[in-house]
Amino acid sequence: MHRLAKSLLPVVAGSLLLAGCSDSEDFTVQVDRPAQAIIGPLLDVDISEAKPAFPGIKVEVTRPSGNEILYRMPTESGNSFSEIRLQLESVKGGNATVIHAFVDIPPVRATIDGETKVLSEDKVEQELKLIIAATGKALEGGSDAKANSVEFSTLLLGVAIASNAKYTNLANNLKNSPPMLRPASLPFDSGEEAETEPAPEVAAAEQQQSESGDGSADSEVPESALGETAVGEEPLPMDTAEES
Repeated sequence: MHRLAKSLLPVVAGSLLLAGCSDSEDFTVQVDRPAQAIIGPLLDVDISEAKPAFPGIKVEVTRPSGNEILYRMPTESGNSFSEIRLQLESVKGGNATVIHAFVDIPPVRATIDGETKVLSEDKVEQELKLIIAATGKALEGGSDAKANSVEFSTLLLGVAIASNAKYTNLANNLKNSPPMLRPASLPFDSGEEAETEPAPEVAAAEQQQSESGDGSADSEVPESALGETAVGEEPLPMDTAEES
């Protein structure tokens, strides 16, 4: 993990915590290389070096279709995921590719240095766009883009840690942890800047509490209902490593 961390300090140096989710396309990047040349580096995701420090952490990588890649990072509850979906569109007679990116990040909350933070979809989008654009430039220049794949893996690892309160707490308690894996460097923003819509687990807990009649409107939501994502079936899991 230390080798991976040291090589990618600049990639996730900024804080990434603020909420925002969207099913619509977030951005596109055109690369003057065929889709076949791009798919490899985008699939080369590896977070195995982080496993000893974060037992059980994973990034699920699947191919829903031949021109699509889906990355899913489960939350602690196992009921939701942080997701990144990339669709590759061949253009210019197959000599170039437009990468369509869709980022869907649940409003996972965490307490860092005594302040409530929320996982930031915008910050994830910003870092992802920079990495994909850099990968494209490397491939256009004849590189195998291995270094870019490492950067991508590090971003996905950061999202996986920030999506799961258990791993965020582990990062907070790690002694001499690499700067890029410390909570202050994860994709969070101040909670007051985030959208007010609660995560599905929070909404469900509030509804149940309201129906039971044993809590007031300003009752505190159990910690176990905060900041989780669902873990469904694991389609071809692979070991792999933005403010609204």
